[in-house]
Amino acid sequence: PPPPPPTSGRRARWHELQAARGSRPPRRGGASLTAAAGRLWLIGGADRTGNVYSDVWEYVPSPSESAEISDSVAAAGPAAGTATAVASEGGAPVGWRAQELAGEINMRSGHAAVALAASPLEGCSASILVFGGQDPRSSVLLADLRVLHIPARAGIDATWSAGALTPLGTPPEARNGHSLASDAASSTLWLFGGADADGHLNDLHRLTLPRWASPRESDGAAVAERPAGEAGEEATW
Repeated sequence: PPPPPPTSGRRARWHELQAARGSRPPRRGGASLTAAAGRLWLIGGADRTGNVYSDVWEYVPSPSESAEISDSVAAAGPAAGTATAVASEGGAPVGWRAQELAGEINMRSGHAAVALAASPLEGCSASILVFGGQDPRSSVLLADLRVLHIPARAGIDATWSAGALTPLGTPPEARNGHSLASDAASSTLWLFGGADADGHLNDLHRLTLPRWASPRESDGAAVAERPAGEAGEEATW
């Protein structure tokens, strides 16, 4: 039999957040939005007038909103209401902020991103992996794997790793519109489908992540002490 309808007070509810301060990102589609370190992170995308983006925007929630944002998903619960607080619990202004990043990625749309609750960089508590996408202006498809390191505190700029990751094994071909999922328990990332120049895809790829991607292995000093080339230090498709 079908499950019973939700009881009062336990139903999901949409509500639009009205940030108290700061400008919003330009209108766009094909961007990724990922929850990490208690904030939201918007990466890239494009609009219908020819603008393609490689920017990163951080959304700092109000104290009431932050109770509903986890590192992997917005928690279910009653609506948080309009954001009217001047600052978050950490003191950073509530709302959107364009990041002034160290390093850049190519402009892209239709990429996919997942958050990991770990980073090897000091002062960072999470990271976001971005794969693929397309520059709609040139129709060039991408197959790079980039890492954005997320500071533990709001209001501090994130950092792109220098260059793309180059995992061992055979990487997925360039594509856009694909799906990514991560399994924190096994330090594994999964990629499915999307589209290349010839049409839609239905292939499935697994990426075994390096040791730093596990929260238990994310301490910077511990990472530095491991010999180069030790098993588990390289990502592998």
